[in-house]
Amino acid sequence: YLIPSLDRSHAGHYRCIVRNRVGAIMQCSTEVQVAYMGGFVEGERSQTVSQGEGALIHAPRIHSFPRPQITWFRDGRKIPSSSRIAITLDNTLVILSTVAPDAGRYYAQAVNDKNGENKTSQPITLTVESKYA
Repeated sequence: YLIPSLDRSHAGHYRCIVRNRVGAIMQCSTEVQVAYMGGFVEGERSQTVSQGEGALIHAPRIHSFPRPQITWFRDGRKIPSSSRIAITLDNTLVILSTVAPDAGRYYAQAVNDKNGENKTSQPITLTVESKYA
């Protein structure tokens, strides 16, 4: 069986059945999974925290199979983990005890390892307000 132009609608279970005059015998069965990546669901957004507070920046939702790898960027630079910055299993960026330089435009980049597609989210602008303003 040949699918010349595979798309998401072709995902599912397929089986081949051999028939003759005596009856039918199931020959083989397989599941077809189709890797895909849609766009990010959410647009540009912003959030504000007071200096010294923690910030949770949730990854924007994206439709993808399999689940994409998420990498966080701020102002064009990849964000490394540190004693103050971590990324949770659900791809939430956690910043402990925010300081003024944490303010900026954050982006999530999603990469689908199966089909090589990648997408970058709209910016998430973090504002860090001074407690003494």
